[in-house]
Amino acid sequence: MKRNHFTLIELLVVVAILGILASLLLPVLGKARKTARGSVCVNNLKQIGIGYSLYADDNENVILPSGFTNALWDGADTNVSFDEVLIQKAAYMPGAEDSFLCPNDAIPLGNLGSLRRTYNGANAVSWKVTNTNLTNRPTIKINDVHKSSEVFMVLERPEDRNAMGRATRSAMSEPEEHFEGGLDDTHGYNKFDYLFVDGHAAILNVYSTLGDGDFDNPEGFWSLDPND
Repeated sequence: MKRNHFTLIELLVVVAILGILASLLLPVLGKARKTARGSVCVNNLKQIGIGYSLYADDNENVILPSGFTNALWDGADTNVSFDEVLIQKAAYMPGAEDSFLCPNDAIPLGNLGSLRRTYNGANAVSWKVTNTNLTNRPTIKINDVHKSSEVFMVLERPEDRNAMGRATRSAMSEPEEHFEGGLDDTHGYNKFDYLFVDGHAAILNVYSTLGDGDFDNPEGFWSLDPND
């Protein structure tokens, strides 16, 4: 009589083989998913770049600062962050709150009563220019940047205090601030996403952005000086 069922040993062998295949495939699928999320992150920064471009068009080519006093808008004694300008004050990106969070940034929000934000503006301390506090608007113009494709103006700062509308946390000045939230990276291998002055966005290893500088004194993409 012909046997038409599996023995226990055969079933265990099949289960073992499936387990081995799963262990091989899951890391690959996880990496593919992270890469796909990275593409969304790049698109987010490109959308923010369009908002920056619209702001520059309306403000004599000035690059949107990361934060400044609300007195420049309606006289209120509060601070304004770059995302608040793009979404509310100037409304270049109305209703685009989701564009300010990288899908690979899973850090929960602290007790700030707002939405998480991954990105920060870079045109402050990191550019080594004067008049960079929140009391006045810096007047850095696009044509002041000699190599617009080699200087970034928005970058990732994944940590729980980085929230929408928080002007006192909207500027990033040093590479080490990438890691404040406890993540080794958002895109694998010490990689973060950067939006450059010319509007292109790229995921780069942070160490490749330093030029002739280091973490304490970054140059390269962190500086307006084209010769560093």
